[in-house]
Amino acid sequence: MVSHLHNYTLSLNEAALITFHEANKPLHSRICQVMISTPNRNQPNIDELATFFNNQHEISKAVESILLADILAPLPEKIILEGDGYMLAGIVARRDWRFGAMINARWGEEPLVPANSKWRFLFEVRTTAVQRISGK
Repeated sequence: MVSHLHNYTLSLNEAALITFHEANKPLHSRICQVMISTPNRNQPNIDELATFFNNQHEISKAVESILLADILAPLPEKIILEGDGYMLAGIVARRDWRFGAMINARWGEEPLVPANSKWRFLFEVRTTAVQRISGK
């Protein structure tokens, strides 16, 4: 199963739909909703924007891997990834995707089955994230 995210990166504070497609197996083609948000969704700071920009390909591939893994076998609700200068926290990230059941998404003629869950990840610059978690 592959996604169509090859030359695409996710954005901060915007919901995105990602499709996973397996050739000749239409019942296995899926669509998922995901969002990567900063603590203040309306106004990310310069450090957040610069750190995300420098790591957006790595972050997008990591999120894609998490979504695919969750389709194949449900993952725990709390996932934390630490990268170069950032932390991506999926804390209470997975929620039922009720709207997904109402959409009629297709990849050409092939129907896309909505994932059961949508995901939201909190993106924080690592020094800020460590301070918040440790309480310092």
